[in-house]
Amino acid sequence: MGNQAPKESKDFDQQVREVINKHNIEPWHARSIIKEKLERQSVLARKTPLKEISVEDGLKYFSKQGSKSIDKKAFVKICSSLLDEQKVWTTPGDRDDLNDVFKSMDFDGSGELDRGEWAGGLSVYFKGSQEQAVHAVFGALDKDGSKTLDKNELGEYLAPVVKAMIPPEGKPLTEQLIHTATEKVYAEMDADKQGGVSADEMVEWSKHGNNLVTKLADIIDKEVYRIWLTENHKRITKEKLKGSPAGSPGSRSPASNADGQYGGPANQFGGPPNQQYGGPPNQQYGGPPNQQYGDPTQ
Repeated sequence: MGNQAPKESKDFDQQVREVINKHNIEPWHARSIIKEKLERQSVLARKTPLKEISVEDGLKYFSKQGSKSIDKKAFVKICSSLLDEQKVWTTPGDRDDLNDVFKSMDFDGSGELDRGEWAGGLSVYFKGSQEQAVHAVFGALDKDGSKTLDKNELGEYLAPVVKAMIPPEGKPLTEQLIHTATEKVYAEMDADKQGGVSADEMVEWSKHGNNLVTKLADIIDKEVYRIWLTENHKRITKEKLKGSPAGSPGSRSPASNADGQYGGPANQFGGPPNQQYGGPPNQQYGGPPNQQYGDPTQ
């Protein structure tokens, strides 16, 4: 298995090169794209009555509905039934806010929440510690009851967050970025290298200062920029050989400035984890402290 990594890396590089050249895609700052969405979740999480329900009870209730994808109407209905069952007092306005909660979780704007979106997203709104949230999300994702997550199950969890960090012009790279992000995060979480990620491994990964938004943003920023930089250098070299003026279109490259926008110092775009957005290192991603996605306002 160990000698397959270079081939997978080469395949990824080739796919990204082809897409970047075909669509003339330039690097972007992944965390800045998701920041506003996470801030919206943080505001809603403070006022929604869903915060009165434990993350274990809430995600178990949703898991029992048996539907992989949930549209807004079904989401509001399930949440309303859950609030009634848990005897949580609500106002008509609280029920209306459930529509906004749905929209805040629908990162890709598809009008539906898949399992990864509602499992990860709802952990922001239900109450519980970080460890409780991780275990609850794990239970919702572990569809086969194997007590471990394979790459497909983990990818289902990561995909909504990756999609939320890709601008419209970068959409052709979506599948490649989800794949490489899943490979890298899976390799880090699978501490015992026995195959499959356990709930305890997910918790330990988080306790070691890993923040999901920061981790995924770094992967996206660095992978796209690394390959784009190589391709841009090739393009500039070809233009110089053809005698194009230095200021001609296509000759612009941050590579000429080591302190430029991408790949520069640690506090610039593409820098190390815990910079810019993504919240404190002991959080996962979006909403109040100790929840799954990390507080973007801190």
